[in-house]
Amino acid sequence: MKKILHVGEYVKGGVYTYLYNVLRYQKNSEEFDSVFLALSDSKSEKEFPICKNNIFFYKYKRNPFYIIKAMLFIKRLINQIQPDIVHVHSTFAGIIVRIPFFFCSKKNIKIVYCPHGWSFLMETSNLKKRLYGLIEKILAYRTDLILNISKHELVNSEPLPK
Repeated sequence: MKKILHVGEYVKGGVYTYLYNVLRYQKNSEEFDSVFLALSDSKSEKEFPICKNNIFFYKYKRNPFYIIKAMLFIKRLINQIQPDIVHVHSTFAGIIVRIPFFFCSKKNIKIVYCPHGWSFLMETSNLKKRLYGLIEKILAYRTDLILNISKHELVNSEPLPK
C-alpha cells in the first residue's frame, strides 16, 4: 500500500474542486493506504473528504520569509509521514516542495507536479515569462511526473524536460 501527500498553496476555486475530487477518489481507492494534505492556513478552503488528522495547515504569505518557513514545514512533514508520492498543486507549492530536493535526497519519493496553469503563460512582461519558464525548467529535473490538466497546458509544457 502507498502513502500520498498532496501539497497546495492557496487551495480554492478550480484547484479546490480538482483536489477535492482526487482526494475523494484516493480515499476510497485500494491503491492508497493513507492520503494526506498540506496547504496554507490562509486563502484556502478547509473542508476535504479525508480524515481531519491527515490535513496539515502551514502559515504562509507570498514573501521569502514565509516561503522558507513553508519549505521547512513541508520537509519535516515529508520526513514524518514518509510518503511514497508527493503530489504538488500549483506554482508556489511546486517551488516550496521541489527546491529542497536539490539539496537533499528524494530517497524513493516520487514527485508529481500539477501546475494548474503555467506561470510563464500569465500576462506579464517577456522577461518575467522567460524567468518563470527557466525556473519551471530547472524544477522539472526534480519532478518524476508533470500532470497537465488541459491540452493547452500540455502543448505549452513541450520545452520542459521529460
